[in-house]
Amino acid sequence: MEGKVIATTHGIRFSVQNQTYFKAASTQTHPYDLQLIVIQINQDLSKHFYITGQAAFTYEGEAGGYADGMVGLGYYAPKVLYNKIEFNIEMLVGVSGGAKIDTGAGVAFKPKLGMNYILSNKFHLTSSIGKIIAPFGNLNSTLLSFGITYNFAKLQISN
Repeated sequence: MEGKVIATTHGIRFSVQNQTYFKAASTQTHPYDLQLIVIQINQDLSKHFYITGQAAFTYEGEAGGYADGMVGLGYYAPKVLYNKIEFNIEMLVGVSGGAKIDTGAGVAFKPKLGMNYILSNKFHLTSSIGKIIAPFGNLNSTLLSFGITYNFAKLQISN
């Protein structure tokens, strides 16, 4: 007798965001604001937990050439207000550096609190507030993000 085939989907979210670091510490000048483009991908582990990865690159500010890449874990809270609002919390860790931003050894982490406004099953408006902290440097900035998220699913078949 053959085994039963089970097909499940796992959610994947792809997001493009504008992220602002306020008063980012520099090794050579006064602190200044940075504008970054962020690409983030979330892979659902369960209904509420996910793993995430993001890459951020400056496009404006006195730090052209700064970038960071991070991975982490997140949690989606249950949806509220007619299933239109979803809060989330993330903790990311990774590397950062370039353009005289004071990251010390280049290690940084980003704790973030976010909110998604659900436009449809496929599209969300996303926002978050948090910090970027380099424990071996002086970078300790508040960050603010806004963007759009596209949701799709990956089919997984098992016996």
